[in-house]
Amino acid sequence: MDEQQQRIAEDLASLFRGELRFDDVAREVYSTDASIYQIRPLGVAFPIDRDDLVTLAQYAAEFDIPLTPRGAGTGLAGGALGRGIVVDFSRHFREIGSLQGNTIRVQAGVVRDQLNRYLRRFGRYLAPDPFNSSVTTCGGMLSVDAGGSHAARVGSMRDHVQSIECVLADGTVFEAGVHAPQTPPAYEKIVDLLGKLRHLLKQNSLLIRERQPSMIRNCSGYHLRTVLDGDELNLPRLLVGSEGTLALFSAATLHTSPLPAHRGAALILFHDLQRAIQCVNAISNQLPSACDLLDRRLLSLIREEDERFSPLIPPAAEAAVLVEQTGYTDREARNRLRQVIEIVREVDSTMLVAKEAYTFDEVEFLWSLPYRVVPLLNRLGGTSRPIPIIEDIAVPPTELHDFLIKAQRVFQRHWVTASLYAHAASGQVHFRPFLKP
Repeated sequence: MDEQQQRIAEDLASLFRGELRFDDVAREVYSTDASIYQIRPLGVAFPIDRDDLVTLAQYAAEFDIPLTPRGAGTGLAGGALGRGIVVDFSRHFREIGSLQGNTIRVQAGVVRDQLNRYLRRFGRYLAPDPFNSSVTTCGGMLSVDAGGSHAARVGSMRDHVQSIECVLADGTVFEAGVHAPQTPPAYEKIVDLLGKLRHLLKQNSLLIRERQPSMIRNCSGYHLRTVLDGDELNLPRLLVGSEGTLALFSAATLHTSPLPAHRGAALILFHDLQRAIQCVNAISNQLPSACDLLDRRLLSLIREEDERFSPLIPPAAEAAVLVEQTGYTDREARNRLRQVIEIVREVDSTMLVAKEAYTFDEVEFLWSLPYRVVPLLNRLGGTSRPIPIIEDIAVPPTELHDFLIKAQRVFQRHWVTASLYAHAASGQVHFRPFLKP
């Protein structure tokens, strides 16, 4: 350890009950995440509880040390990397509270799929479903405003939060929820802060509406558009998506949703990517609960990885659309899905319905395709690799067809091959250009 690291370890030895690591192994491991970036941190902290977070925040504020919160490290933009102390929530902050009506209290390190296994016994679930939900933490989902394939129907994390327990930069613990002027928080400085925020949002309301368009998915900058309603501040809508820049999230009270009564999903294959894009546009009026678009490279990967998909996806398939509809009855879900299939067939008579699914296990099997195949891209070898540098592009769904066509032409003009995966129903696009590292 260098002199600064030694001093931090000694200063916090009797105050911080979790683990602090400054060794080369830990710093190297936490210098990367799922992105292409690498930043070697000063050290890594594994807090045990909220008191540890307060201690760490106060110390970091006194000595001007940046703190970078980290969940599972699955982000693709380097948000879990920093030169100060990386704060790992995934080891200890894993407590799930009891279900209280429609809400549940969870700590930041709880894994999304773990939470949903618990909620399923009550017929409920946390609806946002990022593709890495088997490992991603609730704190990480809050940090990046995770959405997923079903965002067009269920929204993103900011639509499912009642309140967040925050540790501010000076160590102040604050339960951020919906705050009206007549019911101020306990801390005077928080009252002052909320007053200034309320004034700032009112003063710039026209500018915010002009510069931050209303879209299903938009993670560019802080979400300001729906934070202020009259004089009422909905702080979770500001904090969610802030990626650790406004506070450390130790716990949150989340809204849960009833499990869909009946679901139907279909995997539809195409001989041409542009026809698949046209079909996505054609079925948008049917308001599918989810509609994902995958190109042939992703289809080839899953066909090779999982033998169950081999007979479903012929090598000639150039693209696929995975679409889901829900209903109050099994018949309603089936009718809605088959109406979507008929519309697709009218656009492209050569399309192939590889599989329709209506039971829970069958629908989940189809959704395992995008959830598993995107991480598989990272395992590809060769001189050119799919690099995650064009991620989470937000496009109005009505403009998606034109955008994807133009994007493909740009790649072709520069002789660059790129894989394509899109949450088409919500207009969220992921490109992975194949480049030499």
